[in-house]
Amino acid sequence: MVDHIQQVLDFATSNIKKQNNHLLKNQIIIPILKDGRNGLAELAPYDVIHCGAAVPNVTPDILVQLNKGGIIWAPVGPKD
Repeated sequence: MVDHIQQVLDFATSNIKKQNNHLLKNQIIIPILKDGRNGLAELAPYDVIHCGAAVPNVTPDILVQLNKGGIIWAPVGPKD
């Protein structure tokens, strides 16, 4: 889980701890404070990449971070 806003990361982490703390404890979900617009290549490859904000298109930088058969879950389309 990557976000560039500490408060968003803290809020998400707090919510995960309420019912699924094992995901954090076992490092299935790792909170990372960073601009994630180009993904997180250092931990790739991924089975699933979720983009929480709309993007005009999925960049090649993100696509190469997927495992074979992986999926991207993202709102994609024009600004208006």
